[in-house]
Amino acid sequence: MNARWLPREIQMLVLAVIVACAACAAPVGQESGETLGTSQQAIVHGDDDNADPAVVALLLNGSVYCTGVLLTNNVVATAAHCVIPTPPEQVYFGSDPSSKKGTFIDVTTTRAHPDFDEDTLVNDIAVLGLASTAPVAPLNIFVKEFDDSYIGLEVRLIGFGATAGAGTGKLRKRSGTTAITSYTDDDFRFRPAPAQTCVGDSGGPAVAKIGDHEAVIGLTSSGDSNCSTYGRDMRIDRYLPFIQGYAKAYSIPTGPATVDNGGCSTSGRPVGHGSAAVALLLVLASVSIARARRRASRRWA
Repeated sequence: MNARWLPREIQMLVLAVIVACAACAAPVGQESGETLGTSQQAIVHGDDDNADPAVVALLLNGSVYCTGVLLTNNVVATAAHCVIPTPPEQVYFGSDPSSKKGTFIDVTTTRAHPDFDEDTLVNDIAVLGLASTAPVAPLNIFVKEFDDSYIGLEVRLIGFGATAGAGTGKLRKRSGTTAITSYTDDDFRFRPAPAQTCVGDSGGPAVAKIGDHEAVIGLTSSGDSNCSTYGRDMRIDRYLPFIQGYAKAYSIPTGPATVDNGGCSTSGRPVGHGSAAVALLLVLASVSIARARRRASRRWA
């Protein structure tokens, strides 16, 4: 970690803590000076999305850094690189985390695919267990295996993130359409037509209309560094045994559930007091955020 960078980040976090004392803190956005593809960005050429309630934001230390999708009433699917080495603390149900409207639920367990490779992003899929039942219905899952008829199939990409490399955009849900250009045994690719995924959309769903209903057909994994040439999704039909096995085994633990109180989360966690405790928490928070951002940026090369 850059020793000159850390004090500045801690100062920013101190300010965020002070603001949080008066109201719910808004999620942390991008750092200035970062270029496209190296920090959180939204669906390229997408539109604000106030629907798709089963698509969630993943939060670490209050910062949105990845996306996920609800597949059962208490299980969310996302990308494995979004949970290794540091899993999210909460998921957010809603369209705009800064609006103070929506529901924040704690994540109690995470499981990455056992054959996930962090270097090659093979088997880049994971599942999260929530502390309480989700407030919305899950999305349908695409179960049919791919064939050549799916080349050219229109899909809708959904994800959270900032809209500009300088961090001027608001972190909120957006969606846009593209089409499948190729596929392998485990993934598929697409080009901007016109939409394209970018960093921060990792783990978010690609949905397609199969018959009369939309279903999750893939989960965002990676793409080119400029978020302008191609995107790559894991094929969800190839990971049904992994997802279904976890969903069947997972049950909601007893204890207080996260409560929707207009955007502020009440998770029942103790809050530290005193300058030493605050300083330690800020250092740990800065390290976790830095690791998450560095990890996410490597997915778009």
